[in-house]
Amino acid sequence: MLLWDGPTDLDYRILDQLGNEVHHEQAKPGPAAHLTFRPTLTFTPQRGTTYTLVARPRGVANHQGYFLTTTVHAAIPEFESGTRTQWIEGTANKSRAVFTPDGVDIQAQNHTDPGRLRAKTADVDSVITRLVQGRKDEDGWISFPERGVNVYHGPTSTPGVITAARADVDGVNTAWAGSGTQARAGSSSPSPESPSTRTAPRAGAP
Repeated sequence: MLLWDGPTDLDYRILDQLGNEVHHEQAKPGPAAHLTFRPTLTFTPQRGTTYTLVARPRGVANHQGYFLTTTVHAAIPEFESGTRTQWIEGTANKSRAVFTPDGVDIQAQNHTDPGRLRAKTADVDSVITRLVQGRKDEDGWISFPERGVNVYHGPTSTPGVITAARADVDGVNTAWAGSGTQARAGSSSPSPESPSTRTAPRAGAP
């Protein structure tokens, strides 16, 4: 759409970049007023094309006129050969994607705090992170201290549960071990209130 603000007592002509007239808006009769012109065009303005608006007073011969030049930009531009920029920013939401020497940083609207990236699937070769958590506040989460991995759940550091069909490890340090519904041979009936009764006897003990 091509539009402009101007007085109604001027003749307006739109010229394309070759100087050809593509639209003529005649001066309106009566006292002059200031309006926004939104002409109905017989053509579609092309992206990257420069148009010139020429305005001349009616009834004045040999007037050089007033000129306004504009280049049409697209609402959703397409670049066949790519584009280069330091960062891109949203319109209503001002979060940014900033291009760094080693990749891309997602920034929140204050451009200081890290932002959030949402996707259905992430296909990556490696993940470097401080913790991983489920979507809900009560879901489990994993942190990565220097000595290994901690498993928690909920909004506090409540130890969580790992469920697996098999664990292949070099050693186990635990206060007790049980089968959940049946006590292991050589151990007392396990109960969460008395962890000392859950220590299985060592091999060879009486």
